[in-house]
Amino acid sequence: RMLSSARKVCVAGASRRQLSDIPPNRREQLVSSTLRWANVQLRLVPEFPTQPPCFLDHYVDVSNPLYAPVLHVVTQGGGGAMHRVGFIVAVNRILNVDEKYVNHLVEIGQCLHNVSLIVDDVCDNTLQRRGVPAAHVVYGAPSSLMAAYSALFNILLSVEVNLGHTWVALEECARMHHCNAMEVHFRESFAVPSEAEYLDMVDGKTGSGFRVITRMLLALSSGTSPTLDSLMMDLTNSIGRFFQIRDDYLDLVSEEFARKKGGAGSDFKEGKFSFPVIHCVGTHPDHLPMFLEVFRKPQSETTAEDVERLTGLLRATGSLQYTLERLQSIAADVLMYCQLLQDQNLDATMLRDWFSDLAVATDHFT
Repeated sequence: RMLSSARKVCVAGASRRQLSDIPPNRREQLVSSTLRWANVQLRLVPEFPTQPPCFLDHYVDVSNPLYAPVLHVVTQGGGGAMHRVGFIVAVNRILNVDEKYVNHLVEIGQCLHNVSLIVDDVCDNTLQRRGVPAAHVVYGAPSSLMAAYSALFNILLSVEVNLGHTWVALEECARMHHCNAMEVHFRESFAVPSEAEYLDMVDGKTGSGFRVITRMLLALSSGTSPTLDSLMMDLTNSIGRFFQIRDDYLDLVSEEFARKKGGAGSDFKEGKFSFPVIHCVGTHPDHLPMFLEVFRKPQSETTAEDVERLTGLLRATGSLQYTLERLQSIAADVLMYCQLLQDQNLDATMLRDWFSDLAVATDHFT
């Protein structure tokens, strides 16, 4: 199966440690020094965040104009979809981590996602996010990038102080950026990745945002095993792949998606080798020049006719249909993993329902 090649991530055994294993004086020193230079106390969030990130002041100085780009992306355009919140809650139905840690993961997990969008939008020169101007359009690329990375490091400090297992978050953040760099390399060098290379990139670029949650919950849970660890990682990797390929597909076929992204075919305008394009070029190499002709244009010069022509090409070659079939296959794998969890007397019904609801939606993937 496609998923058999997915890279496994070790999360079990000796690598686990409890928050109490962090020397108290080290936590106190970190809290004290961060309060001095960053004006934040790195506090544990007090309750479940109903609209995360809504406790930014626990790890970011919201009064500092340095963070205006972060506040922009988390407050404008409705603040983004909440599907990661549902994912965390559903996974914890299986792993039963203490509620206070889950609340904190919900908060910083959603903020981490929003921060990553700032970086993505700068790298892709995306002009619109969630129906409003992207942060770098309003505040400029340098200020937006510095705000995003400053917030990212504050999130990692908050993990260290309040949750422990910082190496998990650090590794996944590093992998996310590594794979974002892979995507930029493919685009800037006009190097068409193979499907396997694309999936490897997606496992980091999109998968890390989900995997960091699963791995943190596994590390904080007392009721895991190597078998459960492996099953949860396979399931999480599949969800990451589904989200990214679904994003590629909706970019071409969804009117709602086009409205939020500022027009259909944004991947064409950004010169991205998306999943349907990779399949088309792989099966019909003679079509590559037609894509490169558009990819080399400035975004402002990419016309609606360009988008329609390339989308029609993907439809005529069967690449859109192939993409849909791969999505259906990955969705079947996710549901299979949920059933395997149920077979082990673990309550995966919420996770199954969360995924099933999103799998049929078209407006929750932004």
